[in-house]
Amino acid sequence: MKALALLVAALAGTAAAEPAFPKLYDVVGIDDALNLRDGPSSSAEEIGTLPPDTTGIEVLDVSENGYWMQVALPEGSGWAAAGYLKPHPEDAGVLFATSMQCGGVEPFWSLDITQGDSAVFSRMESDDVTLPAGKIRKGTKQKGRYFLDLGDTHAALLVAEQCSDTMSDRPYGVSVNLVIDQSTILRGCCSLRP
Repeated sequence: MKALALLVAALAGTAAAEPAFPKLYDVVGIDDALNLRDGPSSSAEEIGTLPPDTTGIEVLDVSENGYWMQVALPEGSGWAAAGYLKPHPEDAGVLFATSMQCGGVEPFWSLDITQGDSAVFSRMESDDVTLPAGKIRKGTKQKGRYFLDLGDTHAALLVAEQCSDTMSDRPYGVSVNLVIDQSTILRGCCSLRP
């Protein structure tokens, strides 16, 4: 318990400064469909589209010139023109998104988070466990690092950085170290979901 308390003190803060990415966006200002390209350029190959009423799109990054945003797809990612995306309405005092899904491999595990409520932890050959979940807090000294309290003996340490699950081509915008029973650390990635 003392080790977890020291970890909390080192990483947790009370200020809720929003990370730049990942972040949820909505499609705006287009009547047809928003093209997705395989690179941040209008000359890059078109790989798909988003309907004009699409909301809750997970954006992972922005191009150097600011004209294109990298959108997470079920397999891989695409680039959309930034002028047709606006930030999704946020819940006050919540970092990233109210609901998030994290997971990892070797061993396979998942954590479905609803900030300020609960998190359901699942792993192969074990029953699901529902944990109390606080709200994600910003680390006080480490930029881009965040902490989620999951009860007395569990916690999640999150970093706003691109991450791969090694099982798919999909990039994620948050890496996670999940501390279980103050003794086991599971590594994985998280995605935002509306």
